[in-house]
Amino acid sequence: MAGTRKKPAKRTTKRKSKWTPEQIAQFRAADEARAAAADAVLEDPAAMQRMEVALRGASARVRGYSPRNRALLWTQAAEQGFRLTDVDTPLGWARRGRAIHPDHKFKGLRITAPRGDDEDKAQKDGASPEKPPTGQDAAGDEKKQPRFRMTSVFDVAQTVDALADERDDDGTTGPRTADEVAAEDAELLRQAEDADAFAAALAGQDAS
Repeated sequence: MAGTRKKPAKRTTKRKSKWTPEQIAQFRAADEARAAAADAVLEDPAAMQRMEVALRGASARVRGYSPRNRALLWTQAAEQGFRLTDVDTPLGWARRGRAIHPDHKFKGLRITAPRGDDEDKAQKDGASPEKPPTGQDAAGDEKKQPRFRMTSVFDVAQTVDALADERDDDGTTGPRTADEVAAEDAELLRQAEDADAFAAALAGQDAS
């Protein structure tokens, strides 16, 4: 009887992080400060009430986030000087015909999101729990705890109409060409890849 052939080990290629250890430490410290500000809201009933009142006019996506993620979004939006309305990822806004304003490219609103297969569903549903569930399933086996990371989304106030008229050098206006839109889409894809590498660096991992 022929022996069972073993599958070759999966080979991964690691990329060197584009950020220095010092920069990563600064990013982590900034995230910790944002988390502390959100926790302060959650621990203050009056602040929680102000937040919930302020978010009554926000999108269902915003209101569908966990309380901690709502607090993270609300405090960061207030710090940047705009009212929280609706949020999405760069690619999500691109699908909706909008692009991240150049001035806000590195000012995304940080939230907690699950890693792996659950992440896309959570972002699509607008639900991003900040703590993994614990306990046992119906069979008495321990549930697998998903891993979580910080990720960035952008409010509509941080975006511009991707197809809006632009003023040319001669003072006239005209719609963007297909090549210009394609170039912008390529830039959004690059931003998304950078965001993944950024998250991996914060987690102390190399992007693969």
